[in-house]
Amino acid sequence: TRYQQTAHARSWDLVHVEATQNRPPRVRGDGVVVITGNVSHPLLDHARESAAKARAPIVYVKEPSVSALRGAIDSIINQLEGTEDRHATG
Repeated sequence: TRYQQTAHARSWDLVHVEATQNRPPRVRGDGVVVITGNVSHPLLDHARESAAKARAPIVYVKEPSVSALRGAIDSIINQLEGTEDRHATG
C-alpha cells in the first residue's frame, strides 16, 4: 500500500490495522500512529496501551493521507531523538 511504501522510504516497518478489526494485533514498535477522523474509545484505549507497553510515542492524525503519515513518522522520529514532546497530535 502507499502507507507501507511511505514507511519503508523512512526505513520503518508498518503494521497497518483497519478500523474494522475488532481488536488490532498486539505489536511492538518505535511508535504508534492513529489515523482517524473519529476515535472510538476501544481504538483510543488500544493505541494508548500499545504505546505504553512499547514505551513508544503516539501520534494522532485526522487526515488519512500519505503526507499526514509522513508527518506522523517524522514527529515520532523527533520524539525519539528528544526534539519534540511525546504524545503529539496532528
